[in-house]
Amino acid sequence: MQCIEDVIVGFARAKNGLKWDRIPLEKAKCRIGLQCHAASTLPFFFLRTLCFSLRIQTHSPMGSIMETSGPHAVSPIHTKGRYFWTGSQRFIIRGVVYRLHGCEPSDPLVDERLDDLQRDITLFKELGLNTLFIYHIDSSRNHNSAMKLLAEAGIYVLISLPTSSCRSDDAGRTTTFRPYNSQLLQDCFATIDCMSQYPNTLGLIVANGALSTIYSTAIAPMISTVIRDIKRYMATAGEIAGQRQLPIGYSASRSRLILKTTFDYFTAGRPDETVDFFCYANFNWCGQSTMHISGYNEELKTFANAHIPIFFSQYGCNLGTLGQRIFQETSAIYSPAMTHVFSGGIAYEFYDSPDITSGHWGYGLVKEEAAIVGRGLTKLPDFHSLKERLRDCKDLSFQEVMEDETKPDWTNKDIPPLSSHWKAGHAMPYSMADWNEVKRNLEEKVWMDVGELTATDLKLGQHQPNSIRV
Repeated sequence: MQCIEDVIVGFARAKNGLKWDRIPLEKAKCRIGLQCHAASTLPFFFLRTLCFSLRIQTHSPMGSIMETSGPHAVSPIHTKGRYFWTGSQRFIIRGVVYRLHGCEPSDPLVDERLDDLQRDITLFKELGLNTLFIYHIDSSRNHNSAMKLLAEAGIYVLISLPTSSCRSDDAGRTTTFRPYNSQLLQDCFATIDCMSQYPNTLGLIVANGALSTIYSTAIAPMISTVIRDIKRYMATAGEIAGQRQLPIGYSASRSRLILKTTFDYFTAGRPDETVDFFCYANFNWCGQSTMHISGYNEELKTFANAHIPIFFSQYGCNLGTLGQRIFQETSAIYSPAMTHVFSGGIAYEFYDSPDITSGHWGYGLVKEEAAIVGRGLTKLPDFHSLKERLRDCKDLSFQEVMEDETKPDWTNKDIPPLSSHWKAGHAMPYSMADWNEVKRNLEEKVWMDVGELTATDLKLGQHQPNSIRV
């Protein structure tokens, strides 16, 4: 009986597609109980001795990129200059924060929530949204069904990496940046592997509001280190497994004192150590206001020379007992003046918090309520306000404000120096990742997985082997 090396079919992925290659046999998972010997490598689609053909099923080693069709088929987002793009068309974010409430993070895209997601997608489409900002996903779970539903609706997702931790005590709930260590990187890498396979993953947020005070800026080098490491990981995964490299960004808090310095810090340096886009929370436009009173004019001046995409990661001021949100700022965000510099915004938030003491109550567009079957939703007044504003902005053309804003020769500034309001130094720690191990793990994911084959499957003149996944 011939060794399995005589009949095995190899699969290799090149950086830019498929190619003929030789694959180390020792990497294959040989589970048929036969001894594999002699030759250590085999040519692609090489059948050395046996004369029967094999029926092959191939799959992407890092997970198949989902295909969509129809009027809402999505193309991956990329950055060029100061804008997002889908192909040659500029992409403006029209989003909402989509999260499940509670200190412990919950994944809104798991299969158990598909019914809820389908219900919510109807409302996303009614609002005219194209983006969801999701604070947490479980990288160990499958998200194919949810991401396909969203893609069919023309909706992209922006995902926060698992770099924050939440704790509760007598003083309330606090969220902090996790310590930089190998476990943090493993969690980030797993999230990247999970979400890079979907064309409607807009990008990843490396940290969400981690620098909220002057003294918290001291951890900025740790965040830069994570940016450096995840960019190196994506480049390595792209080279070995053809994995898509996602845009990486930072979401800043609403603290005006450190906002511009935060932007300068995370955009200074080499491209493989800096963010691809920058966003921040802005709740300065409250009720009836103007570009001047709200400070939006100052926002335009602050980021007039930004060389990467910028947008509001959270907006929608809540005046509390003074009345519902009218979302007048939405009209300003999508005006020609603002879209010259900014790439849209993300309203805060879809679900209203059930906890009036949480600090997040009163910001929801819809409220979940018990129903006879499952859970029902009630549209709150804020939902209708945002819907009307976005509808009025829907037909605006953004081509006229692009001009020369994609010039490739813009360069980043030097890293900001230490000051009374900035405590971050220049030095970044050595990487905590074992890059040799990272490469081995990535290579393991592209080696073939030989299915169970019976002895009769390998006899000449008998029936062909079962399908082999490669």
